[in-house]
Amino acid sequence: MSLTKEFADKFVHHWINSWNNKDLDGCSNWLDEHVETTSNYIASLFPDSYGHIRGKESLLKYFSIVLEKMPNFKLKEPVHNIVGNTIMLTTLNAANNKTALIGYSFTDEGKIIEIKASL
Repeated sequence: MSLTKEFADKFVHHWINSWNNKDLDGCSNWLDEHVETTSNYIASLFPDSYGHIRGKESLLKYFSIVLEKMPNFKLKEPVHNIVGNTIMLTTLNAANNKTALIGYSFTDEGKIIEIKASL
């Protein structure tokens, strides 16, 4: 899939709104069943995972844990760029005002197949 600016703008708008409203169904709609995620925060919560989660169901469980542990974790002031099949998002974590860097790679069907994040 060749990502367009329109697709990226729509995704970022929907993803940020879904996340900030704790709407995991809204996030889920974007995920491929075989999505893989790597993050420093995953590693801090689950050291044996080496920062890696596989599968949509496991990722949604992780999202639930994050939202429970950090109820004020909202994404704000997003800026995004397209690199190949990946949307690179730079945003602020409103809970601690630190920069979050997140890359979302998409399948040809427009579903997220990989997320790499530094929170």
